[in-house]
Amino acid sequence: MASSEGRKRGGQPKPPEERKRNNLTFRARDELREQIRVSAEASGRSVSEEIEHRLELSLAKTEQIRFDLGEDVFRIARAMASSLTHIEDWKEKSWIEDDEVYSLFCGTTCELIRNYRDRVLKNRRNFPRGDLNKMSPDEQVQYFAALGGLAPPRPPVEVVVTDED
Repeated sequence: MASSEGRKRGGQPKPPEERKRNNLTFRARDELREQIRVSAEASGRSVSEEIEHRLELSLAKTEQIRFDLGEDVFRIARAMASSLTHIEDWKEKSWIEDDEVYSLFCGTTCELIRNYRDRVLKNRRNFPRGDLNKMSPDEQVQYFAALGGLAPPRPPVEVVVTDED
């Protein structure tokens, strides 16, 4: 009598070159699932095909924006969005409504551009770390630029070797 304990359910997996699709499992809220189901029905696709279609559109849109803006501006813009989120979360105010937040965001944007250029040119420099509340406005700008994902390249760590044996 053969044991089926070690056998997986379904057919045997195909080699990658023979596969048409891979499984992708995720959880979704009931409302989202229903929206996808309705959209799939309206477009004549299965739910799985609708999800795949929408993911492809989303990725294509990102790539189109990257193409339209160019890699440099695209990366700076993404870092700006991330930095702004951190600034507004910290200040608990919108950059449009608050002059201090606006000023911090403007300075951070300039710092992001500087950091990106320094990365390309490999200009190494330090940036501040620590308590935001104890930093100067210039240090806060540098901090938020780094937090947004575009820190300047850091200087190499100096290793001091001593002969104390």
